[in-house]
Amino acid sequence: MVVNRVIRPGLAEATLLLVTLIAGVGWLCSKEVLRGMPPLLFLGVRFFSAGVLLAVLARWRAQPLPWRLPASSWWSAAMLALAMVLWMLALQQSNNLGVGAFIGSLGVVLAPVLARLMFGTVLLAQTLWAMPLAALGVAAMALHGGWQLEAADCLFLASALAMSVFLNLNGRAGAKMPALSLTALQLLLAGLAGFAGSLFYEH
Repeated sequence: MVVNRVIRPGLAEATLLLVTLIAGVGWLCSKEVLRGMPPLLFLGVRFFSAGVLLAVLARWRAQPLPWRLPASSWWSAAMLALAMVLWMLALQQSNNLGVGAFIGSLGVVLAPVLARLMFGTVLLAQTLWAMPLAALGVAAMALHGGWQLEAADCLFLASALAMSVFLNLNGRAGAKMPALSLTALQLLLAGLAGFAGSLFYEH
């Protein structure tokens, strides 16, 4: 037991680092795809296909079908769909992925703050340290190169806010629901939102 406790923190941090690197590559790949494909259609294809795959796996693992999950799961899925739609639109319009990535990452910093407002949870010391550091990052961007807030940056910020709400709702839903079914529901709903937006607004 002692060995596991020593290994697991390092393994968790290494996994987070790997996921961060993959996500960074994903930003670049998504930006390139958007040169020849409408953003909401790309969102629909990408997320819906992944959701179908996870729904099949959930069924194979004898977990409930995604659409049979309770309302709390649907709220988290709706917030992910909103966050992803805003993110894809911002990514299409952005001329500076570095700035967009920084603003988008604020969702993680804001999540504990919203948890305090939504559920009354206690703010940890790490969060109180992270918030002024994030503010310094925004100030550094503003001072360097005459950065100005663009429409894409506003969309990134709105996406970050939606993502912070999603993280809070997902944390509570994930503690009660099967992981595969919940993730499949979230991806399917985000994909459907992309398809619906593409149908009405894209050519």
